[in-house]
Amino acid sequence: MVCPPFSVPHLVVFSRENLMISLELKRCKFILTMALILILTLSGAVSAEKRTALVIGNGSYKSALLANAVNDATDMKTLLVTDLGA
Repeated sequence: MVCPPFSVPHLVVFSRENLMISLELKRCKFILTMALILILTLSGAVSAEKRTALVIGNGSYKSALLANAVNDATDMKTLLVTDLGA
């Protein structure tokens, strides 16, 4: 029976140069993460621009009269203005 070779953890020596590179990489990661958060935050602010909606309550079709068309349009206006903050 053959035994697998024994693995011994290697002694890792950090030089000052390696530590500086590691710190620079961490700093770059931090800056990129903050930039991404800023971009995502600003994109949400841009999408919150003022919008306009056209609501028409047409109840006088040739084929049939719709009794609640004006009420439906008024309710839609109320929903857009008060509930959705338009």
